[in-house]
Amino acid sequence: MKERQYSQAIYYEKKGIQIALKNKDFIKVANAYTSLGGIYIQKGDTLPGRRYSQMGIDISNQYLNDYDKSILQYCAYLNLGISYQHQIPQKALSYYKKALAFGNITPFYSDIGPYTGIGCIYINMKKYKLGKKYLLAGLKNAQAKKQPSSVKDLSLLLAQAYENTGDYKNAYEYQKLYSTTADSLMDSTRVIANHELEVKYRTTEKDKE
Repeated sequence: MKERQYSQAIYYEKKGIQIALKNKDFIKVANAYTSLGGIYIQKGDTLPGRRYSQMGIDISNQYLNDYDKSILQYCAYLNLGISYQHQIPQKALSYYKKALAFGNITPFYSDIGPYTGIGCIYINMKKYKLGKKYLLAGLKNAQAKKQPSSVKDLSLLLAQAYENTGDYKNAYEYQKLYSTTADSLMDSTRVIANHELEVKYRTTEKDKE
């Protein structure tokens, strides 16, 4: 996302919060705070990102039923885990594990993100056995839910983890999976791009008639 796009997204989320507060629509308030937190964290502004994510959690604890709260807090805790991952890994682990608990019971959200975050932290801590356990769980879910982009990312992380522990056989297998998935995604991107070009070409030709 470019700076202008971030600014627009932040502006509209803040406007949404004002309207939702005025209407006392606390589900929308909590969702907007959590989304705003995610935008700031993605932008690299972790302090406001954490603050807004926590506000989403606080609002959901006060006003939302258990089901709506589980959906929202999955996203908020995932935001917080991402924001602390490189600065305070132990704190990030705590947040990722909270997100994982909600991801397991919330059908609309995937637990792939928390598994990936936890796995990466353990790998960086050289706790390879634990790290591989979580990365493998994430990969299994990514394959089951047909999410090739996540399959690609997780297979590469696993290839690197197995290489670091001297297990070159598994490192090679996951490197192959990574390459195959990456090639497949590239082919899909080319097909979409070619289709868009064809549509533009046909539209241009039609306008000439």
